[in-house]
Amino acid sequence: MTLVNESTNYGGETARLVCPRCGSNENCKDGKIKRGKEVFQRRNCKLCGKKYSAEILSSLEEYDTCRVSDINDESKNLIVAQDKVGATGNISETEKLLLEFIFHMKKRGLAEPTIERRHRHLKVLAKRGADLLDPESVKLKISEQDWVGNSKNRACDTYNDFLVMIGKTWVKPKYTVKETLPFIPTESEVDNLIAGCSIEEASILQLAKETALRKGEALGGSWEDIDLETSTIRISPEKGSRPRVTKLSFRCLSMLLEAKRKHGTNKLYAKTSKTFDRNLWRIRNKTAYNTQNDRIRKITFHTLRHWKATMLVSSDQRYRVCSAVFGS
Repeated sequence: MTLVNESTNYGGETARLVCPRCGSNENCKDGKIKRGKEVFQRRNCKLCGKKYSAEILSSLEEYDTCRVSDINDESKNLIVAQDKVGATGNISETEKLLLEFIFHMKKRGLAEPTIERRHRHLKVLAKRGADLLDPESVKLKISEQDWVGNSKNRACDTYNDFLVMIGKTWVKPKYTVKETLPFIPTESEVDNLIAGCSIEEASILQLAKETALRKGEALGGSWEDIDLETSTIRISPEKGSRPRVTKLSFRCLSMLLEAKRKHGTNKLYAKTSKTFDRNLWRIRNKTAYNTQNDRIRKITFHTLRHWKATMLVSSDQRYRVCSAVFGS
């Protein structure tokens, strides 16, 4: 283990220790490790993806820990206690409001990924100093965020639903979204990313590369949807798409079988969506650093759907063929 004494105030937070591999001070906390009587803070480098332990903590009480509230099987892992630093007002009252908001969304029949995203919006705003009971305070905090794309409008929609729950109204701001073209990587860059992943994440990415399915369709799939005799997968749609059957290559089937042998469940991916995102983020940075290609950092799961569409159009496929592949 390497102990580093140098620290910096990067990002307004002290004790951001440098990475022993690349020397970068851009990192994030990645859990704690207990060795004997000492507890070490684990960090993950944002540049090269290396995990390292550099800080010795005297006790776990120096850092806030997440608490999961077991409401029921569906809403488990949705309620996370707020950090003490940066929160305003009564923390228990804020947690109570977030809990009520989750039940409000579940009664409306919203999907679990939507509930998680909306809960995350309000939690982030509260952590950054917004008073959820004051619309003007929330409006100010949303305007101060450096969120890109349609994120601010989504946060406004989330808070508008929250105000409906508590019986208040506000003048919802409207943010202009700049239309941009999606990033399309080369096939070699996609293959490099897949090669850098573990077999569990690599099999899902290879599946997305060949079938252009969405992340929810991939992570929610099971082996009951795969027909080994015909080498096809039956995709259960989401977001208003149509169900479809897609051919799989021998390579993709082999990777999925190896992943199943490793995790031993009937699901195509045994872990959570949050774990998949975190692992993909870490592997993406590591692969970009090892190949010295920063374009790989721009590849997301949905990028593979854009890549597949570009390949089909460039090969002069008819509209009906493309529509069948994407379930539209």
